[in-house]
Amino acid sequence: MTAVVVLVFGGLTLYFQNETFIKMKPTVIYILFGAVADRRICLQQAVPGDRVRCRLPSDRGRLAQVDAALGALLLALAVVNEIVWRTQSTDTWVNFKSFGVYR
Repeated sequence: MTAVVVLVFGGLTLYFQNETFIKMKPTVIYILFGAVADRRICLQQAVPGDRVRCRLPSDRGRLAQVDAALGALLLALAVVNEIVWRTQSTDTWVNFKSFGVYR
């Protein structure tokens, strides 16, 4: 899903010679993943290995809370990304993405 969004928004950026599309890409990705996580699906089951599994009903409840919190975080990051790229310079936005979110 991320690769498709990157290809579409990267292609639009190159085709129209407009950096706005690449700045919108993180917002779209955060919203997509936030919407999936907020549906309280046990996303941790997708992690390979035996460390995290939804084995017991109590585990499912705790992991559903983690999924909900992750969904809220991703939706909040989408809002913050929109605020930063719309109100700040490109250099500030790049620093925010490089050192603020991914640090």
